[in-house]
Amino acid sequence: MAQESEQAGPTVNSLLAWASNALRSAGIERPLFEAQVLLAHVLQTDRGRLLAGLHREPSPLDAERFRLLIQQRQARMPLAYLRGFQEFYGLEMRVTPATLIPRPETELLVERVLSVLQQRHSPVLVDVCTGSGCIAVACAVHVPDLRVLATDISEDALAVAAMNCRLHGVADRVDLAAGDTLDAVRSSVADVVTANPAYIPSDQIGSLQAEVRVYEPRVALDGGHDGLVLHRRIVEDALRVLRTGGMLAVEVAYGQARHVMELMQVAGFTDIEAWSDLAGIERAITARRP
Repeated sequence: MAQESEQAGPTVNSLLAWASNALRSAGIERPLFEAQVLLAHVLQTDRGRLLAGLHREPSPLDAERFRLLIQQRQARMPLAYLRGFQEFYGLEMRVTPATLIPRPETELLVERVLSVLQQRHSPVLVDVCTGSGCIAVACAVHVPDLRVLATDISEDALAVAAMNCRLHGVADRVDLAAGDTLDAVRSSVADVVTANPAYIPSDQIGSLQAEVRVYEPRVALDGGHDGLVLHRRIVEDALRVLRTGGMLAVEVAYGQARHVMELMQVAGFTDIEAWSDLAGIERAITARRP
């Protein structure tokens, strides 16, 4: 690629051909798609406009930036970290290696929560383990009179969440606080408590794909010996934080739904329900404080 760039200058086609071959040789599943996404990012456009030819011609500096991104992707750095953002619930969320990358299955949790929040006047949401703030921000964007308290144990993650609050114009309605689960939250303040805590059993971390195992923050992945250490703490304390009739909504991994539902039942919650994603996997559990 360097020789071609020196002789005739880089072109979109030559850059994509080189990059897709490089990614394919590294075992990336969708090499051409990812090459297009990253080149569009370098050229400050989107993939659709790139494919339609509605872009500026790449410069030698663009080619060098693109080459570095491809090398990082060959080393399995996630695409979202390379671009600096991930789409979530129709919104562009900034992400860094300090935060978990928002997943589509978490949108299911947001859907269930919005169905409750939108029926209440000036509701209050407490979002635990907020990470990038994707749940808190998405809910605040869609419920204009919502107040949110979002907590995380990581100061670096809270800095990213603050960036997303400002980006989407909800910083005046989302308070961010450093804290371990619900420890710092006052009693009887929330209409809804949401949580997407770490839920991978410790002994399974090593078997995760490199993009997750190497680059995403372990504190946001490792759920202890059975993956449910944080779920237990959140379920136990959520009754104190919720108002009467308030909802607890948590995300779970494959196979964990039944165990979390039992935890909720023992704690005294009612109306406990499991919600499945498009693949039929139970990923969100909701319950109410009686």
